[in-house]
Amino acid sequence: MGFSKKNVAPTVSVAFTVQVIDERSGMESLSQVEHTFRRPTIKEREFYRQMAHSFQGGKAQLKLTKANLALWDACIVGVSGYDDLPEGDFKTYFLSDDIGKEHADAAARILLDRITESEVELEKN
Repeated sequence: MGFSKKNVAPTVSVAFTVQVIDERSGMESLSQVEHTFRRPTIKEREFYRQMAHSFQGGKAQLKLTKANLALWDACIVGVSGYDDLPEGDFKTYFLSDDIGKEHADAAARILLDRITESEVELEKN
């Protein structure tokens, strides 16, 4: 069995666990959240690479967080598992503060890993 483009899923879901603190009891627990992305285009992947790898003063600079946030913003189609997520424009929820940016950054990193893993698996099959 070989590779077939029709077998590539158009979206990629990234689920991860976050630590939360109950406001009433102060007890810590774990909660599952999920970010769903459409697959980045080749142009978006190239833009990501350009943002992530730059040169300043003749030295290579890595700006992964900035590139990850741009990729997240471009490709995110939905999120779930957040109790205080507003209706409508959920991007502002994530990109307006450090905790939201941490989640967007983590989800984009996992997305890139997941795409690479699935592409390698498809090539094997």
